[in-house]
Amino acid sequence: MAHDQSHWHTIRPWIPRLTLAVREITSVSATFILSSGFDSPSDSSLDFIGGIIDDSDTYDEPSSFSDLSGRELIVKVNNKVWQHVVVDVDEDNEEATIVLWGLLPGRHYEIELNVLPGKENLRKHVITDADPSCACEPEERAPELPGAILPDTPPSTSLPPIPPPTISTPPRATTVEEKANQLRHNLQLLAEQRESLSTQLKNYRRDSQRAEASLRSEMDALKRSSEKQSAPELRNRQKALALQEAVKQAHAAAADAEEEAVQVDNSLPGLQAQLKEVEMRHKAVAEDAHRSEVETEEAISADRKHIAEIQSELSNLTHRLDRLTGKQERLEKEGIPEMEAELVALAQELEQLEMEEAANAEETGEVEYGSPSPPFQYSSESNSSTNLNGILPIGRPGSHAVSQSRSSDLSASPPRPTRTWSQTIPSPPQTILRKSDRQNSLPVHVKGQENVA
Repeated sequence: MAHDQSHWHTIRPWIPRLTLAVREITSVSATFILSSGFDSPSDSSLDFIGGIIDDSDTYDEPSSFSDLSGRELIVKVNNKVWQHVVVDVDEDNEEATIVLWGLLPGRHYEIELNVLPGKENLRKHVITDADPSCACEPEERAPELPGAILPDTPPSTSLPPIPPPTISTPPRATTVEEKANQLRHNLQLLAEQRESLSTQLKNYRRDSQRAEASLRSEMDALKRSSEKQSAPELRNRQKALALQEAVKQAHAAAADAEEEAVQVDNSLPGLQAQLKEVEMRHKAVAEDAHRSEVETEEAISADRKHIAEIQSELSNLTHRLDRLTGKQERLEKEGIPEMEAELVALAQELEQLEMEEAANAEETGEVEYGSPSPPFQYSSESNSSTNLNGILPIGRPGSHAVSQSRSSDLSASPPRPTRTWSQTIPSPPQTILRKSDRQNSLPVHVKGQENVA
């Protein structure tokens, strides 16, 4: 029972509770009736038009309607204090008319009514009618009621502040003229509000155009920067593609290398056998090369010894040749002029003797065939010196043999006229050789000298 008694409270039947009923809903306003009785029939009939009864309406503490004149009434739309409110209290009928204006057509609103002091909290959900004659776009209507569209947006501070509505106590009999004046006043306020909202809308449009221009400039800058970055990005993509292709080629090369490695491993035993065979061949060839190298060194040493012997013999022969050449030159300088002079004298003497013999023969007319004239003989001294030095006799080659055969010819042939020495024996040729000629004919002279020696 304790748990059930916590939800019970006492209600005095002579104190009626406050009710909030929807009277009229238009595209820009909503009219509510606050009464102290039960829900009026108009409320139930208007629920089907646009008003929605909220089951969450709570009445924390019932109070008398006559006490509203001394209390403060706060109206909230979408959890924000709404200042566009007109309240008309009728104490005779114990009801109050609440008009909310400045709403947007075709929108859902949550209306909350708070009566202070106290805990009276009345709430309604309404949907305004759509206004087909209104040509305004949603974005153009947005600045008008920021609290209704964007709950988090605070109300504009550019508008003149309107004091919160207070419950007035007009006279009990309200005439039509007074209501008309009040409506005209409200209409004037609405016109002023419309002008201020149009001015604010222009400002918003100007700000939006500026923001749009700045956004366009930023977009152009970003577009230019993206165009600048497009070329490096293209190069980077090409590099990435090239690197991918290089990686693929590297993988293919690695696979080929692995296959080659497997083939090499398979052919390794055969190659090792070939290596052993080649090493054996190399060893045999190295031994042959060593042996041939030893033989070559021995042959070279023997040739060097033979060359040394030949060089020593050649040096001895050269020394001997130089000595003999010097001796020959000395003899040519000293003995030959004397021998030539003697030869000339002998030739003259021989010619004179022949002339005498010819004269004697002419006188006698007889010629002795048996006793030929003796041939010309060189002096023994000159012949001995010539034979010792290995130099042939001066005169025509073979003249000595000719002179010896002449005696035999004279004894066998009839007498012929005699010839002078100049006709039979020519002048002795020059047998003096230059040093270069002697050097060129050294082997012959060396051989002759060796034979003479």
